Amino acid sequence: RRFLDGLTQITIDGLPIRVADVHYKYTRPGFRSLWLPVNLRGVMQIQQGTLVSLVGKRRHGKTTLLKIIGGELLLQDDEIAGPRAQVFIPPHVRVIHVDQPLFFDGTLYDNLTYGLSHHRPPGSDGSHARGDMRRAIQICEMLGLSEDVLRYVQSGESQSWKAVLSSTDRYILNLARALVADPQVLCLHKPTVLFDDVSSRRILELLRRFVEERGLAQAQPPHERRPRTCIFTSAKLVGVEMSDQVFHVSTERGIQCVAKDQVTAEMLM
Repeated sequence: RRFLDGLTQITIDGLPIRVADVHYKYTRPGFRSLWLPVNLRGVMQIQQGTLVSLVGKRRHGKTTLLKIIGGELLLQDDEIAGPRAQVFIPPHVRVIHVDQPLFFDGTLYDNLTYGLSHHRPPGSDGSHARGDMRRAIQICEMLGLSEDVLRYVQSGESQSWKAVLSSTDRYILNLARALVADPQVLCLHKPTVLFDDVSSRRILELLRRFVEERGLAQAQPPHERRPRTCIFTSAKLVGVEMSDQVFHVSTERGIQCVAKDQVTAEMLM
């Protein structure tokens, strides 16, 4: 039985993520759209367990592509999307799309660990909650979150933390929340855009670890966990250099897999 389970896992983990020949239009029936249709013709095929960057000019479809993979946007009908349009996400994977930092009333720790209780084994005791706290703090430290904000995470205060968070703090916490949630596929929009080169490299190295170690700060060894995949829009060359695959998205040519040395400055926007 264990042998068969292993074969099943290998087969499932080998399923690719695929987007092919899609058009997307930001409009509703009877309304005139102010935005041009997004051209995602071509093929993006990604193996699970890889770090993938998307490059291209502004308003050429990178964010739309991420939202489609993340399930935030659904494939439209054949008249808009096209008769050969295809979006395939392996059905067993959990995908998180991270965009704008959003927080709800409550403690900062509650914001960081939102939804974790739904993934605990039935009948879990307080040790799981303590483990969640240690893991959340560890990931925040890996991302370089300041000691002051870390104290707020551990304090249990419900409101005062909102007044002291900078835009950068919120961005780091938003990324930390996604890494704590530990999806099989993580979609990120410009994760390094607010940071200097040193901080950008730290974040990208952590995303590389997330992929290679199949999650961060986990009790299980990597070989017992499913692959982790990270897809992000890159505004810096270092993001391209650290990726396993690079896709160029443009209104003229759609989606194209490109070599790292083909990426130009105007693609990093």
